[in-house]
Amino acid sequence: GLPAESLKRMEAYWKQEKIKRVEKVKEEIKRLESQAHRKQLDQEVIDEMISSLASGVIKSFRINLVKKDDFSILFEMSSTNQLVLCFPKSKIVQDSYWMKKRFVNKLIGMGFEYKNSRLQIEINDFSDSIHIKELLARILFDVYLVRNIDKDITLEILA
Repeated sequence: GLPAESLKRMEAYWKQEKIKRVEKVKEEIKRLESQAHRKQLDQEVIDEMISSLASGVIKSFRINLVKKDDFSILFEMSSTNQLVLCFPKSKIVQDSYWMKKRFVNKLIGMGFEYKNSRLQIEINDFSDSIHIKELLARILFDVYLVRNIDKDITLEILA
């Protein structure tokens, strides 16, 4: 077997690793609790925006998640009257290997694909916006886990 001194060093190392992991989990719990009180995007506003988009009142709108990094979800109508949700090129996604690997792969798993050098999904039937809200919730949850989104998510009409 291993000498007693080596076993003691290994035991001390794993004990420290366990303490580090517990501390990380405690920090994550604190972070999640502090963010649970964030102002939620009003569902009625999303319904109204999607309705305005579908009726042609507006051409596009964006939900800004991390303003300083230009990380947002763009909503627009395609030429074939499909609702398009996309992530325009963003510093976060371009610069982070981990973001590309984890976040982009999750989006692709949700049905997003690369088109016109951006990650997007086209939705045919959006008369009932519940599907869009579910998709948005999944995206926000993953973004929320991956990156600290801004405390106040802003909605911006582009055209």
